[in-house]
Formats: sequence, C-alpha cells, structure tokens
Amino acid sequence: MNKDIIASIIFGASCFIFFWLAVPVYDNILDIKSATADMQSLLSERTTLRQNVSNLMQQYESRSAEIAKLMMFLPNQSRLDQIIETLQSTAGSTGIQMKDMSLASQPSTNNSPYVVTNIKIEVSGNYDLMVNYMKQLEQSLRIYDVTEISIARNQQAPLAANLFNIEIKANTYSLN
Repeated sequence: MNKDIIASIIFGASCFIFFWLAVPVYDNILDIKSATADMQSLLSERTTLRQNVSNLMQQYESRSAEIAKLMMFLPNQSRLDQIIETLQSTAGSTGIQMKDMSLASQPSTNNSPYVVTNIKIEVSGNYDLMVNYMKQLEQSLRIYDVTEISIARNQQAPLAANLFNIEIKANTYSLN
C-alpha cells in the first residue's frame, strides 16, 4: 500500500510539474500562432496595396495625355502669356479686331485651391464675329467664365457696317 501511495504521489507530482511547465509553453505557442496569423494578414494587405499602387501607376501612365489635357483646363500656374496668346489667336481666327486687353490675377482668398485671373477684353466687329469669338472661347481647353458682356454701336463706323464695340469681362483659373 505504501508503494501505491508513493507511486500516486510521484505520478501526481509529475502531472503537476508537466502541466506547470507545459501550460505556459502552450500559451506561448498560441500567442505565436496568433501573431503569425496577424503578420500573414498584414502581409497579404500590403501585397494587395502594392498591387493597387502598381495598377494606379499603370493607369496614370496610360492616361498621361488625358491628364495633360485636364491640366490645360486648370493649369498649375497662371501663365498669362498663354492666356494672351489664346485670346489673340482666337480673335485673329474669327476676324474680330482686338482693341484692348487687361489681365489681373487675384490672390486666393479663404484658403481657395485656385487663383482667379480677371480678364477684360475690348474688341470690335459685327455681331456674327462676336458670336463666333465667344463660341471659340467656349471650346477652348482653358476654362473661361464670362461674367459680363457690353455691346455698343461703333459711332466712328458707317451705319451700314453694323460694327459694334464689345467689352467682355471673364475669369480664368489656375491652381494655387
């Protein structure tokens, strides 16, 4: 009987020592498995993000012509020389006579992302030429917001010529 009690005590002590040592190791194994699963999910997310960035870069490169065209709508800089050249060439192609032009850039207000350039154009021509001029400005790649048009008969031209003095006020925009 003594032998059975000693054997039971040794067996019980060995079970206690086994669980006392094994349970923390088992908990560490579970923690490592959980951390490995988290790392795998982060790795797969990162791989997906890299693939998305790569796809976006390919789309950006394939649409570079469209982006350049869009930058014409709202360029990074005001480029007053380009505005002047566009307005003069449009006047020349429509046959309307450019008399005067003034441009003034307004600093952005209220943290606006764009700069407004005020344009004042004085031209002379008949009504049809003015309509063609306005149509060509409308079809221009750059955005022009016409805010005011004043038309008055040209007093110096003969009455039969139907010439008008036309003053156009407009705004165009560029990024800040």
